[in-house]
Amino acid sequence: APLVGFAGVWVRYWWWSGRRMASSAERDGYVLVVGVLGGLAATVVAASGLLHTVLSWILVASARDAGAAAHFDVVTVFGALLVVGLAVWVYHRSEVPHVVERRAEGRDEVARLYDHLEAGVGLAATTLGVGLLLGSVLHVVLPAPDDWDRGVAELLTVALTMLLAGSPMWFRAWSRIQAHAGTVAEESSSVRRAYLFTVFGATALCLLASLGTMVYLVLFGLLDGS
Repeated sequence: APLVGFAGVWVRYWWWSGRRMASSAERDGYVLVVGVLGGLAATVVAASGLLHTVLSWILVASARDAGAAAHFDVVTVFGALLVVGLAVWVYHRSEVPHVVERRAEGRDEVARLYDHLEAGVGLAATTLGVGLLLGSVLHVVLPAPDDWDRGVAELLTVALTMLLAGSPMWFRAWSRIQAHAGTVAEESSSVRRAYLFTVFGATALCLLASLGTMVYLVLFGLLDGS
């Protein structure tokens, strides 16, 4: 029922109308944010789910207790989501306007926005994976509370999943971005500046929040005598 209903709306308003329109902020926003970013996010989630299922079977002993059939049953869901996400991503990537003109005249803001959106998704997944990996190492090195019952293998599985899913995507997109770095048009691009300021601002906030929490815990432990 949703396939019939929503597909009819999509065909009416996009296939017969929207995709034939000239480049505009509305069209580019739909293609890049809804189509490209949505398909990319679905692809990353599906690929992460598949990787996590396989890695947990290999690294986490408790995951094998229920048997292979029960453990890998979710693969069908992630596999279907991966196919749909890739299809949406590839289709809307082909709908990014001015493909021929951009190749002849150089990059425009739409091309830059596509590359930076892809780099942002990959960087977010990679950063989360690195953080969890470092957390797993610190959990082994530092003493853990007595009531901690979560195995390091589970955290390591999630960390490796995020790294394997996000790092190739970030490296691919960032390599394309850096290939054009050094030119006046690229360095002065509002898309590039917004991306760099967003990354810097987000990491700075995470750093300040982490430091503030650690200082609070240390001071509370000293003043409370515990």
